[in-house]
Amino acid sequence: MMHCTQLTELLGIEAPLLEAANVPLGAVRMPLFFVVSGVFAASGVSRSWSDLLQRKVALFVWLLLIWSVIRFLFVSYVMLNPDNPLEGTRLAEIYEVLVEPRTGIWFDGELPCSLS
Repeated sequence: MMHCTQLTELLGIEAPLLEAANVPLGAVRMPLFFVVSGVFAASGVSRSWSDLLQRKVALFVWLLLIWSVIRFLFVSYVMLNPDNPLEGTRLAEIYEVLVEPRTGIWFDGELPCSLS
């Protein structure tokens, strides 16, 4: 919801209901994300490391790469990132997200750790 509010502001569209709902959620957004991730992590505690790597980590690395390509193409050709106008200018950004995620999808890299 925060990103929708940011985009509407950037485009000059007023969305008072969206803004009003976004304010109280600001303090709980990320803690709630990690709590919910931890709830799903309970199933991975009893699995072997090889099972964890094959079933979860590989899946999320693949998803992270796919979303990195989609985001790269979006900010390169559709709409610039107002917070980082240089994003989408170097093809190496797609691979760098695996080592040092600096885009809005940084949390996808954390999911294999929390959803195992």
